[in-house]
Amino acid sequence: MSSDGWRAWASGLATDIMERFLVPREPSDLLPNFADIRASLPSMYSELAGAFETNILAVAATVSIPVTLASAAAEGSHWQRIHSAERIRALKLNAEPGEDEVALSTRRDEGAFRIASERVREFVASRDGKDKIAADACAFLLMSLKSSNLSAAASELILQGTVLT
Repeated sequence: MSSDGWRAWASGLATDIMERFLVPREPSDLLPNFADIRASLPSMYSELAGAFETNILAVAATVSIPVTLASAAAEGSHWQRIHSAERIRALKLNAEPGEDEVALSTRRDEGAFRIASERVREFVASRDGKDKIAADACAFLLMSLKSSNLSAAASELILQGTVLT
């Protein structure tokens, strides 16, 4: 699939997901300019406004848990793939003079972990990595909706979030 075709497919998945789940947002995106509004209130209302803000952010965090978990699982899947590849590459390392099998194994494991950690950081920070993780999370959620009771639970979670709000 071409890069443009893949992005179109991923965009379609994201649209489907946003119709069924709350996608986490930055607090500043949920309540833009709220700090300015809170600062402009008389002091007796400032604490109440702070509680309101905390409650809205808590509801958003709670209702977006399915997407947060799916994203973490997708990132974990990429971690496993990259780490496994680095562990295989580390098998090419030979023992240094005086190094026993336990020390060699430890050096291989530590090196694979270090390199994999750096590659995952780079992958997650890249546009391609973000897109792939988002697409994997969306695909997982959509597949779960079709094969389990997640659809009813997701709808109920949104309804409960509405009531809490």
